[in-house]
Amino acid sequence: MKNIQRISKKLIRSTFALSLIGASVLSQVHAEVTVDPAHYDTVIGTDGQFIDLDSDKFVLHQEGWYTIQAYVEEALRLPVTETSMISAFAIPSNVPFTNFQALLDQYVLVNGTASFWNVTLYPDMVKLALELSNYADIHSLFMAPLLDSLVAMKAAVDSQDLAGAEVQRQTALSLLRILKSYAVSREEATAKAEMDLLMFADQIAMQSGQLDQLRNTHAEYLMDDGSDLRERIAGLQTRVAQLNADYDRFVTIAATTPTYSWIPIVGLLAGVPVAGVYGDKAEKARKERNQVLADIEELQTELNYKENIYASYQKSYTSIVGIENKIRAAIPYVNKLKGHWLEINSDFDTMLELIESTEGANGLGNALALVASIVSQTTVAQIQTEWQEISVAASEFAQNAYIVVEN
Repeated sequence: MKNIQRISKKLIRSTFALSLIGASVLSQVHAEVTVDPAHYDTVIGTDGQFIDLDSDKFVLHQEGWYTIQAYVEEALRLPVTETSMISAFAIPSNVPFTNFQALLDQYVLVNGTASFWNVTLYPDMVKLALELSNYADIHSLFMAPLLDSLVAMKAAVDSQDLAGAEVQRQTALSLLRILKSYAVSREEATAKAEMDLLMFADQIAMQSGQLDQLRNTHAEYLMDDGSDLRERIAGLQTRVAQLNADYDRFVTIAATTPTYSWIPIVGLLAGVPVAGVYGDKAEKARKERNQVLADIEELQTELNYKENIYASYQKSYTSIVGIENKIRAAIPYVNKLKGHWLEINSDFDTMLELIESTEGANGLGNALALVASIVSQTTVAQIQTEWQEISVAASEFAQNAYIVVEN
């Protein structure tokens, strides 16, 4: 009797697995913790579920996914060739590009990692959500026929129709193997997602460290926000304003000097050299002003590319540090998903083993006495209803998974 009770618990747990193929991803609180089959509220549970029906959380909250996407979009826009970097940062032709080669090399790596996220990793995560959303159809297609075959198998045994019972047994086994195959493929998909996230996080961490190292080795170019240049330019602009005022004053004096003299003849004669002196001063002021303006233009060119490089580097560095933390936070949840698929697969193995091992009237009868408890589970319909809600939540996540980042 104790043995039958032990098997009965395994069967009930396997029944739960059948009802939760796909839903299982929601109920794992810790990968190493066995979910009690009696706690059907884990389907929409409040502790560690995969999708929260009361929020937009799918591994991470939607905002977290959006933050990563925004970073990725910016990373994909980084210059990855010498020509594109020169153009993007407006680097003057007289500045050696070797000064920026290390930054370019790092941007190439960052861009490649972002491309992997954009093309492979995140689409796979969205696919996991879509697979959750189609569970209701899987449940409808396979659960009812499976239960029907188990009921028919029991009825055949009760009527001593062993041949008929065997037919129904094979039908049940076929349906179970299909569901098992579905679970295995989802387990593999989540395992791959976990590995991809780990790899992505490691790459982000490495690139974050390398960008940080550049702060020391290339501080002259990456940590200069142009403050000194702006001060120099401001000082020169003040000088230009003074020279303009001097020039205007000297020109006015040179042009009107004779009218300033109250002795007509002497004043006229004295005005000639005075006009010459102030005319010369005006010309010198004009030349100096033009030179200062040229200096300002040259400094402004230098300031422009320094500001561009500084802004690009700072944005890349600060963004990548925050993204690593978000990716690390997502990995445990994906691990829970993988762990629960492993558990569901184990449940299927238990039920398959039980049905496959039933031979003869007594064996079938003993197994079916336990299998009959499956049909009496009133929670099966409840779980299906709840999964419809989960399906909607997963589908909504997938539909809103991507954002449009403005240029």
